[in-house]
Amino acid sequence: FQQVIFETDRELQTGASGDNASPVVAPWDSGNCKVQVMGLYDENNNPLCSTPTDASPVTTKCSSAKMKTLMTQMQGALADIEAGELENNWQLIVPFTNSDS
Repeated sequence: FQQVIFETDRELQTGASGDNASPVVAPWDSGNCKVQVMGLYDENNNPLCSTPTDASPVTTKCSSAKMKTLMTQMQGALADIEAGELENNWQLIVPFTNSDS
């Protein structure tokens, strides 16, 4: 594969399919996948990640269910602020944005 291919691609606000989805997914489980990044440089203009590196699936460290719950709660709080039912206070939002979900 000569480019990054996404198995799924969704627009976050609408859930509509994006332009990057592909029916052909890289065989990450095969043990033969390599990742190489081109055009990424450090502050001294030295290339970063330009050497092919083994790629393999990783176990996620976050909980999608917890993130969805937090997102729903945050949207509710923002709607209440917009409706004037809650004070517009940054401290009300911090618990949502500072979670380890």
